[in-house]
Amino acid sequence: KILLALRYAEMKDRCILPKETFKPPPTTGVSPFNLDVPLLMSLKDKPLSEALLKLLAVGSRYVKEILLRAGLDGNKRINELTNDELGRLIKESRELGSKLEPCLIKLSDGTYLDVTPFPLKIYSGLKVERKESFNEALDEYFSKLSAEEAKARRAMDLEKELKRIKNLLSKRERRLVKLTERSKRFREAAELLQRHALEIDQLRELIIKGRSMGKSDEEILSAVKGESKLSIKEFVESLDSKNLTARIMIGEEPLIIDLKNKPFKEASKYFEKAKEAEKKLLQVKEAVEKMKLDMVQVERERADVAAMKVSEPKKMRERKWFEKFRWFRSSEGFLVLLGKDSGGNEVLIKRYTNGGDVVLHAEIYGAPFAVVKTDGKTPREATLKEAAVAAVSYSKAWSLGLGSADVYWVSPRQLSKKPPSGQYLRKGMFMVYGPRNYLRGVEPRLRVGLLEEEGELKVVCGPPTAIEKETLVSVEIAPGELKSSELAKLIVKKLFEKAPREIKDKIKRLNLTEIQSLIPSGKGKIVD
Repeated sequence: KILLALRYAEMKDRCILPKETFKPPPTTGVSPFNLDVPLLMSLKDKPLSEALLKLLAVGSRYVKEILLRAGLDGNKRINELTNDELGRLIKESRELGSKLEPCLIKLSDGTYLDVTPFPLKIYSGLKVERKESFNEALDEYFSKLSAEEAKARRAMDLEKELKRIKNLLSKRERRLVKLTERSKRFREAAELLQRHALEIDQLRELIIKGRSMGKSDEEILSAVKGESKLSIKEFVESLDSKNLTARIMIGEEPLIIDLKNKPFKEASKYFEKAKEAEKKLLQVKEAVEKMKLDMVQVERERADVAAMKVSEPKKMRERKWFEKFRWFRSSEGFLVLLGKDSGGNEVLIKRYTNGGDVVLHAEIYGAPFAVVKTDGKTPREATLKEAAVAAVSYSKAWSLGLGSADVYWVSPRQLSKKPPSGQYLRKGMFMVYGPRNYLRGVEPRLRVGLLEEEGELKVVCGPPTAIEKETLVSVEIAPGELKSSELAKLIVKKLFEKAPREIKDKIKRLNLTEIQSLIPSGKGKIVD
């Protein structure tokens, strides 16, 4: 699956997109190692750069490299080349990748520019860092690229968040102004009604009288404006005699006064409206203050991200030879290995088991072999029991939910790939000849624990007595019905709860898939 690409694209024959299955590009052109005169002459009227790009199955940087090494101008046409120039061109093309020296190309400030399988003259003057393998060079280059993309993506996200907060803050601040004005108007209206209660009553009587006389609202308003002793008339903008309301101006906006109500009742209504507006005003003020704090936090984080230097990618921990198998170290320090499948069983016994080792097998069909690597020493009962527990745990005893099973141990010399006449041994199966030493009633139980190696946490799994002794923190599991995907999450949660503070952050970064792979039969339960 594609994890990261320098450029993403969708084409008719393939897609370069995250999580898509990688398909190599269709072959176009010939290998630089096969360039010859007839091929060149097929495009004799073309400039060198254009012709080589059409002929060769390489990109433009390698065409530039060939031309630079050959000392030729890319604008020169092929039919203008001398025999000596043709010879140099073909020679440099064929020798382009003759010596593999994988390297990273960096600018003076340490920025990664390119990764190539061999040094290129087009990058002369730049910092060139040699690597042991092209895979190592690619891994470091794309790890750094991924980290830089993550930084740029985070900076973009913070920029969007800051813009969102500023826009929302601007709206909230405008809302504050409106609520402040509304509260002020409602309160002024209430106070006006209280101060002019008698005049409000007079206004109501004037409107009722005018309407009874058949006067229009405009005529009634004119009569009101002519009342010298009615000071409230200055605020009255219009009247509605039918509904007995008056439109009065408070500030820049009008309010409708219901004259059917007593002045103090109407004043009380506007006091309540003022209180509601003030309550909303307080809530918006609190929201504005919180948003200002959020904005400061985002701006601080944005500054931190801008100042953050992308560290050099960490080198991957080199896997030890035995990590291709299931493994653990016994409480006595012996390395114990188990095959992961029939192929692993075959390889383990044939290639990695010596005459002095001890081989164990649960008496259950399809169980893996367990091998105690003795290095010439004699393991005691504790190690044999631990190896037996692992052998039972990774057998069908786990998926069947058996409480226990028997395990026997023998010398590797007792194993053979030669079956009795007429029988056939499948991959991973061996005949056992001679006496067997039994360990009865072995319970399937495992512990998942953490080791610290080269500053990083490593997940290990094995018999409880061995793992408890070897690890910083561990969790015991047993046969059960919880799916490995959920069980892995619970294991991490338990490890986090039990772990010392200094490794808790590292536990958050544990690979759940790796933990899942350690759980037998893809299910189980925690018994800690």
